[in-house]
Amino acid sequence: DRHGNSLGEIMEDGDIDVNFEMVVAGLAWTTTPTEELEALKQHARDRGIGLWTEENPTPPWLWRRQQSMLQSKSN
Repeated sequence: DRHGNSLGEIMEDGDIDVNFEMVVAGLAWTTTPTEELEALKQHARDRGIGLWTEENPTPPWLWRRQQSMLQSKSN
């Protein structure tokens, strides 16, 4: 990705997409939303599971930005 992180798809037993399963369980955000992923995320959100147990969970990209703003700047 643009930050130099390695990205990939993880399949279990050759046909189970772990990324999708994490979204279904409310354990992952969708950064490249598709209709299917958004529907899965909304279903987890409606059920209030995983990260959706919080009313307004902070997305990881915002959390990282907040953390970097809290760090002291060196000269």
